[in-house]
Amino acid sequence: MKILIISDGKYGDRAVVNIKDKFPNTELIILPEYDVNEIIDEVELDPETIEKINLADLLITYHRHPDISYEICSYEKPVIQAIYNGEGFLKQIRRELNADVIMPSSMCHLSADQENEIFNKFAKKFGMPVYEVKMRENSDFIEEINLITQSPCGSTKESIKVLIGKEISEEALNQFALTVRQECREPVSYVLNRAGVAEAATVNHLIPLIKVLKKIRPALFEKGGKLDNFVKRLGINNAG
Repeated sequence: MKILIISDGKYGDRAVVNIKDKFPNTELIILPEYDVNEIIDEVELDPETIEKINLADLLITYHRHPDISYEICSYEKPVIQAIYNGEGFLKQIRRELNADVIMPSSMCHLSADQENEIFNKFAKKFGMPVYEVKMRENSDFIEEINLITQSPCGSTKESIKVLIGKEISEEALNQFALTVRQECREPVSYVLNRAGVAEAATVNHLIPLIKVLKKIRPALFEKGGKLDNFVKRLGINNAG
C-alpha cells in the first residue's frame, strides 16, 4: 500500500518513520504553512504534489489549514484527516467532495471497523493500541510486550519500555500513563487544546492495556485486589 503523508512541517515527522516501518512505501511531503485564520480562495498544488496524490492508495493529512485539507480531499482518494477540525468540517467534505474521508478524534483512537478496507488495513497496524503481553513465569512481572497496533507518532512504542521487567502495580501503570502523556505528539487543532489531546491519548493507551492485564491476572483487578481501587478511581473499572 502506498501512503502519502501531507504536512506543513509541524506534524508528521515521527509518524512517517513509524508508518514506514510497517508500510515501506510511505512518503512525507511538506506543503507551505498558512495562518489557519486566513481564507485561501484558490489552492494551487504543484504538479509533483498532484502526481504523488494521484499515485497514492491512502492520504494522511497533518496540514493544519482546513482549505488545504479540503483541496486534498477533492482528489477522491481515501483520506485520514489527522487534524481534528470538527464534525461540521467532516460532514461538509463527505457531502461535497469525498465520502472516503475519516477524521478520528486522535490518531491513537482510530479503529479497524471502517467500511473502506484501505482504512482498515492501516488501522490494523496504527490506531487504538493493541497489546500482546507476556508475563514472567509464576509472577506478576511483565517480561515482554508486543504491539499489534500502535499510535503513529511512536508514543506507544516508547511508553511500553517503562513496563518491561516491572511488576504490575499502580506505580508502574501511572508511570506508563505519564510517559504516554509526555511522548504524545498528536496534532493540536483549534478545536482541542494540548492538555485535552494528551489526556485522550493517555486513556486510549491505558484502557486497552488494562483490558489485557485483567485477562492475564484477573485477581489483581477483582474486588479487594491491589488494583481494584486504581481502576475505579480512573472510572474504567468496567474495562474488559
